[in-house]
Amino acid sequence: MQKKLFILSLVLLSSTACSPNGQPETAANQAPQESGSGGNIGPQALVDQFEFVGGYPTEESIKLAFDQLDFQRAAQAYLEFMPAMSTQSIFESHIRDNGMTSPGDVGVYIQPGEGKAEVLGLTYNTESIYASSWIDLNADGPTVVEVPPEVLGVVDDGWQRYITDLGNAGPDLGQGGALSDSAV
Repeated sequence: MQKKLFILSLVLLSSTACSPNGQPETAANQAPQESGSGGNIGPQALVDQFEFVGGYPTEESIKLAFDQLDFQRAAQAYLEFMPAMSTQSIFESHIRDNGMTSPGDVGVYIQPGEGKAEVLGLTYNTESIYASSWIDLNADGPTVVEVPPEVLGVVDDGWQRYITDLGNAGPDLGQGGALSDSAV
């Protein structure tokens, strides 16, 4: 079924890939298209690699299309898992470099300049003071976080998806207080 749906999608593309006389049109027998980079690298370049005979893709075109799909899926998986891998890298550096071995340990980064470059945070800058901690609800159960006054923070999950703000932008409006995991 999957191959039939794929062939159907290639047949729909074939209306632009076949000449009126039914002969296959490929990049080899078409006039080259110019682009700003000196080569044909846009979406049309991928379509131009496919060969159709009588409006149907050749076996080589089908194989090439599946290879393209595999490549695109691999690239998408890489991009989708990047936030989780970045979070895992930061978590591992907390344990390895800062001795934060238990959930709830807090690390504060106060080194000016390039000191933060040693910690693998993709978005750290050299002018801000960062504090971070990990909460493991499986290990600790319900958790209350004490937020000091006049801070600005955020709670994200392991995929770097936003959960809530802390401090000035959070529910305590910069006054400090306790935030339970049921509030997030």
